[in-house]
Amino acid sequence: MIDELIAQRSQIKRRKPDFKQEGFNSVKRIRNNDRWRRPTGSQSKMRLNKKGGPSKRKSGYSSPKEVRGMIKNGLMPVVIKNADEIKAVDAKKECAVIASSVGSKKRIKIINAAIEQGISLYGIKDPVSYLKKLEDDFKARKTRIKQKPKKTEEKIEEAQKQTKKTIEENITEEEKAKQREEQKEQQKKEWDKILTQKS
Repeated sequence: MIDELIAQRSQIKRRKPDFKQEGFNSVKRIRNNDRWRRPTGSQSKMRLNKKGGPSKRKSGYSSPKEVRGMIKNGLMPVVIKNADEIKAVDAKKECAVIASSVGSKKRIKIINAAIEQGISLYGIKDPVSYLKKLEDDFKARKTRIKQKPKKTEEKIEEAQKQTKKTIEENITEEEKAKQREEQKEQQKKEWDKILTQKS
């Protein structure tokens, strides 16, 4: 029964038109957007359902109620975010869909639990090979993370060296300024001596 309804749904979807906003063929702003807006103009040919115009959204285009939301294999998708949620999934009627926000660590646990319970995963053809790939990537990432602290230590050392250099440069500039002041004072004293001798 469900298989027949799914076949019927696919036929309906083939005949289903692309519902577009009024003026999609003339107005550039609307042409690039695949959105639907109900026509509201008083003289709108689309609102009045004139012959030859674009099709409007109305009842009759939807799929059968019993099959609505199902995948082609006749199972209802259920979004899962952790391994505990997979226990509530019915293997005969539902199939698991792993949320896109789930990381690789939790993903591995979810796939293991699904394989144990015999639940099909939507979007994953071969869960065993996919699991191996995930585990390999996870291990490689761990080794990369272990190597990162060395780089951070090197960066800290470089930053410390730069701060030392800047401090030394500042000190040398201060010393130079002091030397200049001392030279100016000496010159003043010499000028004072010369002036006192003349008088």
